[in-house]
Amino acid sequence: MNDRVQEMTKFDGKMANMKAEVGKMDDRVQEMAKFEGKMANLEMEIGKMEKELQMARLDGEMDNMEAEMATLKAKADNLGGKMANLEMEMATVEEIGKMAKWEAKTEKWEVKLVTKVANLETEVAKSEAKMVNLETEVAKSEAKMANLETEVTKSEAKMVNLETEVAKSEAKMVNLETEVAKSEAKMVNLETEVAKSEAKMVNLETEVAKSEAKMANLETEVAKSEAKMAYSETEVAKSEAKMAYSETEVAKSEAKMAYSETEAQSGRSEVNTLTSQGGGANHRQAASNSCDQILKNPSSAIEQLIKGRLINPIEDNSQRYTLYAADFARTNKSGCFPQLSADGATCSQALCYHLAYRSIDGVCNNLARPTLGASFRAYMRYLPADYSDGFSEPAGSGRRPTAREASRFVLAKGAPFIHDQINSMFMQLGQFMAQEMAKTAHQPVDPCSSCAPLVGKCMPVPISEQDNNPIFRQKGCLKVSRSASVCGTGDQQQGKPREQLSENTAFVDGSTIYGSNAKDLLKVRDGRTGFLKMSSFNGMMLLPFDASSCGATTNRGTCAAATFVTGDTRVNTFIGLSSLYTIFVREHNRIARELQSLNRAWSGDRLFQETRKIVGAEIQAVLYNEFVPLMLGPSAERLIGPYNGYDQNVDPTVANEFTTAAFRFGHGTIVEQYSRLMENSQSIAAGPFPLNEGTFKSQKLLSEGGIDPVLRGFWNTPIKRPQQMTAAVTDYLFSTTDLGTLNIARGRDHGLPSYNKMRRACGLNAFSTFDQLADLIRDPAIRGALSSLYESPDDIDLYVGGLVEEPLIGALVGPTFACIIGDQFKRTRDGDRFYYENPGIFSSAQLAELKKTSMARLLCDNGDHISKVPFDALLLPSAIGTVPCARLAQLDLRKWSD
Repeated sequence: MNDRVQEMTKFDGKMANMKAEVGKMDDRVQEMAKFEGKMANLEMEIGKMEKELQMARLDGEMDNMEAEMATLKAKADNLGGKMANLEMEMATVEEIGKMAKWEAKTEKWEVKLVTKVANLETEVAKSEAKMVNLETEVAKSEAKMANLETEVTKSEAKMVNLETEVAKSEAKMVNLETEVAKSEAKMVNLETEVAKSEAKMVNLETEVAKSEAKMANLETEVAKSEAKMAYSETEVAKSEAKMAYSETEVAKSEAKMAYSETEAQSGRSEVNTLTSQGGGANHRQAASNSCDQILKNPSSAIEQLIKGRLINPIEDNSQRYTLYAADFARTNKSGCFPQLSADGATCSQALCYHLAYRSIDGVCNNLARPTLGASFRAYMRYLPADYSDGFSEPAGSGRRPTAREASRFVLAKGAPFIHDQINSMFMQLGQFMAQEMAKTAHQPVDPCSSCAPLVGKCMPVPISEQDNNPIFRQKGCLKVSRSASVCGTGDQQQGKPREQLSENTAFVDGSTIYGSNAKDLLKVRDGRTGFLKMSSFNGMMLLPFDASSCGATTNRGTCAAATFVTGDTRVNTFIGLSSLYTIFVREHNRIARELQSLNRAWSGDRLFQETRKIVGAEIQAVLYNEFVPLMLGPSAERLIGPYNGYDQNVDPTVANEFTTAAFRFGHGTIVEQYSRLMENSQSIAAGPFPLNEGTFKSQKLLSEGGIDPVLRGFWNTPIKRPQQMTAAVTDYLFSTTDLGTLNIARGRDHGLPSYNKMRRACGLNAFSTFDQLADLIRDPAIRGALSSLYESPDDIDLYVGGLVEEPLIGALVGPTFACIIGDQFKRTRDGDRFYYENPGIFSSAQLAELKKTSMARLLCDNGDHISKVPFDALLLPSAIGTVPCARLAQLDLRKWSD
């Protein structure tokens, strides 16, 4: 059988050669046809020249000359007639006097006649000259005719050669036809054998089908076993959570006992209305009355109630448990995370505290629906999840190109366009804001160690042999572990599609600095003081070091890389991000020092909560007054609109489409290299750094000049327009991966709707053909790549289609991403009771000070030696100029003085 297959393969090769020969003959025949056409054109041109040169020009000129000669002859005849008349008149004159007169007249006439004859002779000479010129032209025409005849002779010779070639080709064709006839005979025999083999194959397939049916039954049994196992693991996870909760409760009880002892020793007896423990009925009644006062007049009542010790400015979590990711990372093989339960949640027990200050995990921001916007809650969706199997299988499976192909051929296509106004502080602030609003929970232990997919856990992206990245080709795939699911989702039997949750609060509240749970807060807060922890190194105050996480070590046994600690572990991702975190932590401590000086009677808890409240407001002011207008342009007014106060019916929860697709547009603004500059705008000795050298390299801040050079470099480095991604993130991110691929894969992992479905949800036109994309995606190369990779516009990934759209006027993003981003930031603002402009959160005098906040002032106040900045810190100095720090408005914290 194999021999026959090989023989068929050889025959296919011969047939291909025969087709090639036939193709060559067709080419020669076409060449002959072209030559014959040229010959016909030459003959037509010769005929035209013969008629035009010989008939038109020669005959026409001869006719003109003959007409002129006839005219001259007629004039001569007329003169002869006149002469005859004169002679007759002279013969008849008898008188001598008359004769003399006539002779005088005759002489005059003779002179005139001689002049006219001379003029006629001149005309004849001119006509003869014209005749000579005509003869010259005729000679030239005859020469051209001779050349044409020579060309004709050459062409005829070529025709003879071509005819000879055709004859040879025809002979070959005869031979080929003979070979074809022989091959066809062999094919008949082979087809007979193939038919016999196919009959055997049918029998084998029948056997295989029976085996597959048996396998399906076995897989069903295995699936049932796995479902039981997952259920058991979920129960284990719940038990571990309860265990962790119990351990935390014990720790809290011990801390309370220590705290009570301390309070007793100091002679203080503050009443904590959060827990309603102790104090008796009188205190409970006072607490109830105080809450009523706050609700009626929040701006003045809070201060008085704190002074009266009816509100303790420290959150007491003894009656509830703030979730912490590490608590579920021990033996949680199912990889799911429980979300914070909304069942029976109430804010009444600690109402006074919740009216005055944020909880650490966002609970009770909305007093009617306490878990809205809280940490460890599932993302919301604009559209239902769009999984391939309806429940868990990544979106678009089997219908779309690999995530790497989409990234390589669409997102990384074309030359980067540098923005002429916006600087890279915008990019860095955007990354900070993205972490501020969301942190998708990942599986406790990365289960992806090979290129083999693992259902529900691993979705490796295969790499083509033709991929232009040799490192990727060698690896064979890019390993992508799936985001952790919310426990109880993604199970077809339970009928709940897979959902993901955020470990951070949805509010712009500084949670990325302070943390979104009690354990993270303990890591960053300096005991019971009002300050955040910091480390001193080389005369600089930097983020605290994590002594338990060293990574690589030097030959002296010291840490080769610094690991900083904040409320979000992603702080170490990039040195620009670490620098910005440092600015905000220093800002907290700067404000706390000044407030402590102004308010000596404040406790450490009061000092911390008031400072945290101010820093959160500053972040909100920078976001909505500086960042959002550059991102959305004039459309921000339409998409977000003016602030009209807090609305408890607005859900501030972060949308999956926002955090997993739209707000990742900022990855397109990253450039290949960043400067590091001194105060005089000259480069530091260590020089600039490429993106890859700034990732997970926090030690650069310790040994290469600190945060100032990095920040100066950022505000002097323009961003890239985000419609395409640079090779720094598609080929060299962390040296081993592609950020574009990860973003596309994450969108599929989360079951995001397609580009077209999201456009319809936004009230925008969907596209039925790739040509219709021209209005929004003007680059024909990108449209061509989309049409070659995706079967239909309906298959285009949301991240891919949204990123490459042409931006709105004055904006950085196109209409689809603008729709998602605008809605999210409107809900984030309007659904946050502690948004800084909400009446009662700050006094009118305090609010007026907070409205002076600018990113430029934050840099001036918290850099090591920053004395001048761009007036708008997110714009290039070349576009707006720089200003001395002394000229920038500064927050007057005396408005917070008792």
